[in-house]
Order: sequence, then C-alpha cells, then structure tokens
Amino acid sequence: YQRRVHGEPPKDKIRFEHYQSGGFVYVTFFVKGRQNSDVEVNFKSRTLEVIIKLGDGKEHQHTFNPLYGPIEPTQCSYSVGPNKIEIKLKKVQDFQWKSLEGNDQQPTPAPAPTPAPAAVPDKSSGPVPRHNRDWERLAQEISKKKKKKKKKKKI
Repeated sequence: YQRRVHGEPPKDKIRFEHYQSGGFVYVTFFVKGRQNSDVEVNFKSRTLEVIIKLGDGKEHQHTFNPLYGPIEPTQCSYSVGPNKIEIKLKKVQDFQWKSLEGNDQQPTPAPAPTPAPAAVPDKSSGPVPRHNRDWERLAQEISKKKKKKKKKKKI
C-alpha cells in the first residue's frame, strides 16, 4: 500500500504544468535536485521530448507528440533549477493554443474577436463623464485658489 497526498503524483511520475505568454509556451517539470547533465530536451517542429535522469538510476521520459502547434526549435530553450526544469517553446504562429498537445492536423488560429461597436451615449441619461482632463492645469488652479485664500486671511 502506497500512501499519496492528494494532488501529488505517484513516485514514478513527475508533475508538470504549462502556460502561454505572448509567442511562447512554457512547460515546467517539478523535480528537485537535478543537474544539467541529468536532463535531455529535444525540440522538433511538432514534438517535445524530455528525458530526466532520476536519483535511483531510473529515467522519466515524456514526449509531447504532436504539439498543438508548430514550434521554432532553434529558438526554444530550457533551464534546470533546484526545484524545477523550465522549458520555453517559441511558437511559429502567435495564437493561443487550446492545449499543449494536439492532433496530426495542422491547427488554424482562431479568428481574432471583432471588437463590439462603441456605445453611443444616451443624452437623456444625464451627463457623460469626461475622461480627458488636464491634470497639470487642474493642479495649478487649485494652487492659485489656495494662494488667494492665504492672501485673504493675511488681510
């Protein structure tokens, strides 16, 4: 019987997560105490292969094939830290991937959402707030008013 804490992967599995930012996908494997020599990462156009040597002589291999979209292998990188391995994948096309892995068909970027037309203010609903203020001029006016009040108090 092997006791597991909720959310913790089995001993032979390594937990990983991914997220996207800009034209990149970041994949993080959470594993402690690994050195650069313990990690091998292979980048191909639609494939990411990660091999991590574990302390007990075993290897953990994880292959993402196919990736959701194509990557630029020469612009991908990875780093090994004390608690994790971070992999940075450069997307060929800058669009949001629905998942890390896809199918054999080439994905097509979803069309950019068209912005809703600007709302025309209804004049019957009252005044429309002004957002374009000259804050510098407003500060000068307040300063002048304060000076006038000080002069009146001296008289």
